[in-house]
This record gives sequence, structure tokens and C-alpha cells, in this order.
Amino acid sequence: MTLSTQSIWLVSFATTLGIDIIYGVAIGFVYSILTVVSRSQYGGRFLLGEANSTDLYSEVKCFEELNELDGIKIIRYDGPVYFANIESFRKSVHRLSGVDPVKIRRQRNKHRGKVLSNVFRTRCDSELEVTAEEKGLKRTDGDENAKNAPKCRKFDSTDADLEEDSKKTPAKPTHYIILDASGWMFTDTVGLRGIKEMVKIFTELEITIFVTCLRHRLHEMFAASGVFEVLPEKNFFMSIHDAVLVAKRELHSVLQDENHNRAAGTSTGSADDERGVVERSRKEGAPLME
Repeated sequence: MTLSTQSIWLVSFATTLGIDIIYGVAIGFVYSILTVVSRSQYGGRFLLGEANSTDLYSEVKCFEELNELDGIKIIRYDGPVYFANIESFRKSVHRLSGVDPVKIRRQRNKHRGKVLSNVFRTRCDSELEVTAEEKGLKRTDGDENAKNAPKCRKFDSTDADLEEDSKKTPAKPTHYIILDASGWMFTDTVGLRGIKEMVKIFTELEITIFVTCLRHRLHEMFAASGVFEVLPEKNFFMSIHDAVLVAKRELHSVLQDENHNRAAGTSTGSADDERGVVERSRKEGAPLME
């Protein structure tokens, strides 16, 4: 007998003994419902790891021999995904994956603002030089003629700020999140809507979601509710290991493409140096960072 079952019996017995049998049955019934809701809210949430290059995966916190995969987070959620716990489910995925969409968006907007301000400052400096050359003015700090030149807001960016932003970026970013759905007992329309919204947010962050071990009945509900419109059916797998193999293969392919592009960019840069990179940089201004 579990602890929750024992507590239900004790509450019912104490209420019946202290008040009346009718109230004891009613309060016991209400209390049992509350325990079910509580267990669904605070069910098992685990981060899984791989057992020494095998197809076995289990809770990282329970076994020291398990290893987390680089760029891949495997999350098991035991319990239903429905209206009462969908927000808790999403927060658990964010916490276990180490990816906070709100924080990432805030950092990206901050970085984008710095880049745009830097470009604006560079363009204004270029306009000041062109205006001074056209009017035959000498650019000095105390020149009164500089009052007629365009004014720009000062951009203050230091190496310390850039270093601080780089520290906030994880050394090994997450590219794939694999959800083990073997413990998903049931879901409803609110839960499905919440899953769709979560997938859309991760897709915007260029993070791919895989779902494994989904029950056939839930698979039909996913198809009927339009989840496949944001999460393709090819992202569903029969086992965790199948999803891991696909994620590893795609990550390896991406790394190969990046190395190839980096090598091609290096050779192109050498040819550009011979043609005069300094002159082209002066005309085009500072490059934009993505």
C-alpha cells in the first residue's frame, strides 16, 4: 500500500470517527481526488543518460555510470499531460533541458540592440567624414563647424560586455530534446495545445523536438489535433535509441557542413586579402552579426 493510499484511509477513518460516516465518506472521496491531482502535478521528471555507448537509458541522478549526450537532452515525464499540469510540464522541460526560451529571447534582443547601435554609430561616423570632406571642414573636437554635422547617439560597448554575454552562452548548447512519452497516460485538448506552443517556441530557437514511445491512442489524438503541423510525424520514434541515432547523425552532418563552410570561407578570405580587404571594408562598413 502506497503512502497516498494510506493517507486516504487515515483521513476517511479519522473523519468518520470524529464527525460522522457520511462526512467521512465524502471527505475521503474529495481527498482522494486531490491526491490524484497532486500526483499528476508532481509526477516523475527525469533527465536520462546513456549507459556506456549502449541502447540503454536511465535516470542520470540515480546512476553515476550514465553519460549525458552532447547537444542532446533526453527527458522522461511520468504522468498525464492535460489542463491541470501542462504549465508544470513545460517548465520541467525547460529546467531539465537547460533551455529557458524567455531568457534566450531577452539575451538575443539585447545583443541585437547592441549590434544595431554599433552599425548606426559606424554609419554616422561615415556620414560625418563625408560631410566634412564635402564642406572642406577639418574634423576637430573644438571646431564650431562640427555643429552643422549630423549628430549621433554615442554607443558604449566594451570588451567586458561582450565577455559577459559570451559567458551566458552555454559551452555545449542543446540542439535536440528527446521526450520519452512512455509515461504519458492521457492528454486533452489543453495539453495538446500546450505541446504545440512549446514546440513552436523551440523551433524558433532552432531546437528540434523528438517524441518517443508514444501510445497509439495518443498518436491518433496528436494527428487529429494538428500537432503534426508543427511537429512532423517523422519526429516520432518507437524507442529512445532510434531518436538518439537520428539526432547524432544529423549533428554529425551539421558539423561536417560547418567545417566545410569554414574551410571554404578561409580560402575565399585569402583571395580577398590580395584584392584589398581594407578598401572593401571601408565602403561596406562594419559587418552584421547574427
